[in-house]
Formats: sequence, C-alpha cells, structure tokens
Amino acid sequence: KNWTETSTLVGGRLDKATFEGREVAFAYRSYTSGVKSSDAAVYVRGDKTWKLVKAYPVVMGDWIVAEQQAGSYLFHPENGGKSLMVLTQADLAHF
Repeated sequence: KNWTETSTLVGGRLDKATFEGREVAFAYRSYTSGVKSSDAAVYVRGDKTWKLVKAYPVVMGDWIVAEQQAGSYLFHPENGGKSLMVLTQADLAHF
C-alpha cells in the first residue's frame, strides 16, 4: 500500500478483493499532476509475500479501473473503451 501511494510523484491507490478464493490487490499509480494518468498491476497474496500476476503500462489522459464480470476482471479506461487487460482464474494458477 505504501509503495503504491508513494512510488510516483502524484501517488496512487490500492484496492483489495477476493477472486477465485484468492486475495488479490489492484495497484494503480498516477504519473501526472492535473492530467489523468495511471498504470495498473495485479498482485496475489502468496505464502509470505505479494506476487505480481500481470501489469499494464501507463495510460495517459484517463484512469484505469477494474470491473468484475463473470469469472474475470476487466481493466479498462474509466471513460469507457476496450479492455486493456483481463484477469482470469488461469492467471492465478501459477501462484
């Protein structure tokens, strides 16, 4: 949480959820002041640490948000548009 909120000059946020019986965290960091921007990363709780599952690079001009749908999370720009990244049960199989 501290890293997400302080690793960029503008900060970020961390959302936690349970997905497919696993504890996951969605980290969003912002890179610009006065203009929306964000990246997105998904972490899953391991035995002793959080492990990165997947990430999407910086989107300028919008926030990335996660939306839960049947058996998955879709990551897309807040103002709409196509999915940028999808989290499924298969993504957690290696962790």
